[in-house]
Amino acid sequence: MPTKISKNSYALIEWAFTVPSASNLIAHTWEIEIKCTVEADAPFDVEDSSGGSNFVVYSGDQVACCDSVRTWDANNEAYTIWGYKGREMMTEAVLSFNKAEGQYNSGNFGEAVTSYADAVTKQDEAIKADAKSALTDQTAESLRGTGGTKGTAYLIAGIGVLLAGIGVMLGLLVWAIKGGKKPA
Repeated sequence: MPTKISKNSYALIEWAFTVPSASNLIAHTWEIEIKCTVEADAPFDVEDSSGGSNFVVYSGDQVACCDSVRTWDANNEAYTIWGYKGREMMTEAVLSFNKAEGQYNSGNFGEAVTSYADAVTKQDEAIKADAKSALTDQTAESLRGTGGTKGTAYLIAGIGVLLAGIGVMLGLLVWAIKGGKKPA
């Protein structure tokens, strides 16, 4: 059914269609043709087309997989897991994610949905476990570098530099008192 668009205005026309027997494992080509009549002082017909390739029809399972991968990637970008328990749990999440990747690449989208969801759930649990462990005084201090072996090493190194500086100053003082002569 034709749609009339008034002068000096525009319209967005949406339509829905069913792709007949298209496989989600094969890239397809597509083409859209537009035919219309422009009613101006002198009416004229317009015909235009656009097309492309690599059009793939995603199933609902594939869309769910893509959503899980986006969540996984966003979490990996936003959080760094420090604690042992969190890293251990994250290893399990990575194993589930790799399993899902294999299933997806094999075209087994139904099982991949479950494995991706399992991976994201385990990733979320790892992040929560890590956040919970990071809230103790001991882990908070060691993460700042002021506690644990890292903080102790900085303290020892600082004392060593201080003692070396004092030694150099005393040596220069003794040298200056002796008249600044080269030792024989």
